[in-house]
Amino acid sequence: MRGENPCVAATRKKRYAKNRTAKSERRQQPDGALIVPMKIRRGLECEAPILTTVAHQAKAHWPYTVTQLEAWREDLTVTGTYLARSFTYVAELNGVITGFYSLCATDSVSGWPLEHLWVVPDCMGRGVGRALLRHAAGLAAGQGVENLTIDAEPYAEPFYIACGAQRIGVVAAPLEGEPLRQRPQMLLATYSTGNSKLT
Repeated sequence: MRGENPCVAATRKKRYAKNRTAKSERRQQPDGALIVPMKIRRGLECEAPILTTVAHQAKAHWPYTVTQLEAWREDLTVTGTYLARSFTYVAELNGVITGFYSLCATDSVSGWPLEHLWVVPDCMGRGVGRALLRHAAGLAAGQGVENLTIDAEPYAEPFYIACGAQRIGVVAAPLEGEPLRQRPQMLLATYSTGNSKLT
């Protein structure tokens, strides 16, 4: 169906699929959210505008003003140059990009910064974010990195905690009308240190 939400379309196609192999069988998260088959692959430089749109849509999901979102426009813009120098991977459902993450590789094995992790609002709560974070942790662990460091969106902190991250501090991030706003600084252990909450 043209214009159909990719998450809904994936669920519908799975429901009526005749060949239900173990790979494509539906699974349920503990909270009942459906996990549909998805593909995680390296992001392409030409996809920078798409990823920028994903980031803006995801940020706008939270109750921020239009003025504030505009002030963050540059921070949420992904460029081809950035994709070329970072570890950026996208999640696809039915061939449609529904989320992505970016890691910045450093010389430190104690922690790599998770610079982006965004999921389109219609696909939040369906396991896309957790799958992307799992992939990021596995990639970092494969390079011998022990942790991911996260300068977290305050509204996303419960998600990161559910995935095993720990708050290690805060930075002041006041907004108009929210003078005491803070951004959680978080640490997520990778597979190299046995993080079981991502599995």
